[in-house]
Amino acid sequence: MTSTSTLSMKQKIIMLILKKTRTFNLLSMRSYYMTTEDLINVVGFEWDENGKKIHASELAWQQYMQFNPFAAWFKGRRLSIRNDLVNLFKDWGSA
Repeated sequence: MTSTSTLSMKQKIIMLILKKTRTFNLLSMRSYYMTTEDLINVVGFEWDENGKKIHASELAWQQYMQFNPFAAWFKGRRLSIRNDLVNLFKDWGSA
């Protein structure tokens, strides 16, 4: 077994995320990350660091959900692992 002192930062982040939510696999985590970042970058949407939620007007949500129905899952939901995912995926690019 590998000692945690020899793990890379990304490996430690993955382990932390998997401890927090065992239902995600790496592809699901990447999809979750990409969708949250897409939402936050849309005009009218913003990240609430204190509440760990994405905020927008009802009209903005309705319009965006027509474009991406999967985004409905994020509406009003606490996204406690977002910062961990940003640390994990921010340098991986869009591929």
